[in-house]
Amino acid sequence: MTTVAEWNRLQMSYEERGIWTTIYTEDQMVPFLQFKEVDGKSYDYERELTNPTTSTVGDEGEMMDSSMTFVEKSTSLKTTYVQTAVNLKAQALANKNNPEAVARLKMSKSWGRELSRLVIKGDSSVDSEEFDGLDAYCRDETRMLAMDDGNLDGPGDAETELTIARLRELIDTVEPGLPDALIMNKGMRRKITNLAYAAGGGIELPAIEMFGRRVRTFDDVPIIINDYITDSETYADGATWTSSTATSIFAVKFGEEKEGFTLLHKGGFMSVGVQDLGTRKNRNEKVLRMVGYPGSVVYSPLSIAALGGIDSAA
Repeated sequence: MTTVAEWNRLQMSYEERGIWTTIYTEDQMVPFLQFKEVDGKSYDYERELTNPTTSTVGDEGEMMDSSMTFVEKSTSLKTTYVQTAVNLKAQALANKNNPEAVARLKMSKSWGRELSRLVIKGDSSVDSEEFDGLDAYCRDETRMLAMDDGNLDGPGDAETELTIARLRELIDTVEPGLPDALIMNKGMRRKITNLAYAAGGGIELPAIEMFGRRVRTFDDVPIIINDYITDSETYADGATWTSSTATSIFAVKFGEEKEGFTLLHKGGFMSVGVQDLGTRKNRNEKVLRMVGYPGSVVYSPLSIAALGGIDSAA
C-alpha cells in the first residue's frame, strides 16, 4: 500500500526528495528535530533565570512583590552549502538518468547529512562558521555528566564502563519530565541491550512505532541512533584527555515549546533550492550550488544533558 507520505514524495523537487530520503531512510534523529524560522542574520532571545515567588498570605496579610530575572542571549545563522559541477557532454548524451537531476539529488542528501552532523558535533568555538550542536551546548552550559564520578562538570578524568544507574541519572538530569530521546551510536545501544539482559530480566527495552520505524526505548525514552557520535571523542577542554576511546550519550528535549534544542533557519529546510551558476569559462561543465542558513538555540539548559567519558571499547 502506498502511504500518503510516499504520494507527497512524488510531488517533491529533486532537492526536497534528497533531504526527505536522508531524513526517512538514513537518520533516526532528524524527524525529532524542531525548527523555528527567524528574520535577519541573528536571533536574540531571553533565557529565564528566576521566576517570581509564589507565597501564601492570610486574609489581612500584606502581599509582597518578588522579582523575575532573565539573561539576554544571541545566536547567529550560519551558511551551509554544497557545490558541484555537471559535465555538459554527459548531460547532452544521457539517455536514461539525467546527470543534473542526479547531481541535485546527491547534493541535497549531502546537505541533509551535514545538518545531522552539525546537530551533534557543530562547535562555533572550534569553527566559527558552524552553529553549536548538542555536544558543544552540553559542555558550554555545564550539562555534561561525568561517567566516572557522576558530577555534572564535564566528561570526567577517566573513561568508565557504562552502567544502568548512571544512565538513569542522566535521564533524571533533564527537567521537567522525561527527555524526548536518548541519542547515541550503535555501540552504546548494544551495550544497553547487553546490560538489560545481564540484569536478570529486571530491565526491558520495549519497541515502539515512531515515524514509520520500530524504535527501542529505555525507561520509556526512545533510543535514537546517530552515527556522528564517535567512539574516539576528543574534548575542547585541557583538563581532560586529548584522544580516547570514549563516547557520549545525549538526553534531549526538542522544540521551543519544551524550551529545548531547536534549529533556526531562514527559508525552508525542506525547500532548500539549487542555484545554477552557469557554464565554466574553460571547461565543458556547469556549476550547481545549494545553500541554506541554519542555526541553533537551547532555550533552557535543563532541557539537555550528556553522559560523557563512557568507555566505548567492546
